[in-house]
Amino acid sequence: MIVQLYKQPTGLSYLMEIPVTFFLKLENADTFDINLFPDWFNEVFGTTNNLENGLYQKFNRLYLKYKSIADKAQRDLLVKAFTDGIQIENLCNRISGIEAKPISGFPEVSNELKSVLMHLWKNSLQYDKFETLKAKTTVKEYAKNFINTHHSQICPFCGLEGYLYVAGQSRPALDHWLCKDDFPYSSVNFDNLIPIGDKCNESPAKGTKNVLSITGGTKVFYPFTEHSGIKVTVSCKKVPTIPDIENGVYEIEIEPTDSNNQDIFDSWDSLFNIKTNYKSYLEDTLLNSWKLTYKEYIEKSKKLKPANTVDELINNLEYWQDSFQPNITIGFLVLDAFVENLLSMPKAYLYGLCEYFKRS
Repeated sequence: MIVQLYKQPTGLSYLMEIPVTFFLKLENADTFDINLFPDWFNEVFGTTNNLENGLYQKFNRLYLKYKSIADKAQRDLLVKAFTDGIQIENLCNRISGIEAKPISGFPEVSNELKSVLMHLWKNSLQYDKFETLKAKTTVKEYAKNFINTHHSQICPFCGLEGYLYVAGQSRPALDHWLCKDDFPYSSVNFDNLIPIGDKCNESPAKGTKNVLSITGGTKVFYPFTEHSGIKVTVSCKKVPTIPDIENGVYEIEIEPTDSNNQDIFDSWDSLFNIKTNYKSYLEDTLLNSWKLTYKEYIEKSKKLKPANTVDELINNLEYWQDSFQPNITIGFLVLDAFVENLLSMPKAYLYGLCEYFKRS
């Protein structure tokens, strides 16, 4: 909820046509053959069709397991689980009639189904023939385009870590919004694959949490849902002394800008431990580092000079605050709120702070 994210079209989405077409034709199929797949399947994957652990043979084993289920109602439930499970935004919006059924609910086929869907994720998505003949792009290109489109250099989910595409390094992680362990149906669904910062992608942040059960609200946070952002406020409950300016007591409040976004805000906070992390960033990092960062900014500035008066200090702080960039400055929202609070501090404190900077 730090920035508004937008879906990015990509040729990689063609891969999702394979399981969608298969499940669409599965019930009425009398035999397993190439007609269960998109027209382009054989051109891209045909040379692997006879491989025991190839994609085609894994689908064959899934087909046989599915057809061995005698109860049609149970077969229909499996197809519905897949069909519903790829509607990520609708699931997050809790649309009536659409349910998220974990793969564990289908023990008769769970191994074969997971084998197929994980093969698509681990092997097919970056298979050279798929990239060149059909997708006309790569996962790395998708991540780079996603970052460049949003002009972002920090993780859009927390704002507290870097988020860069550099050719000589690994790309940002692609997170499965609905965890692929429980809901592998969307393993290669780009409505479910989101570039994310490394720390946010791991526990105790999002990790493998079930986003759909993280809170009990009417909606849960989905990265591409329109929202009005958040408001961060830092207030000083005990004014620090000079020169020991770290001994103040501060509180930080985080809330949605629009109260209508409270449900998605609560789930976003729970998924990424936002309130805990922002409080920690303020107390453990910012309070210990802001003075040096401010001084370096003034020293490098071609317009500003070290302040000799309170008014000059306020002017310098305002210039510094204006230099913060939402998509680039790590901890932007906390830092901006902290400086806003600093500017509202008593003049006696600001005078002491000005004198401190003169001596340091």
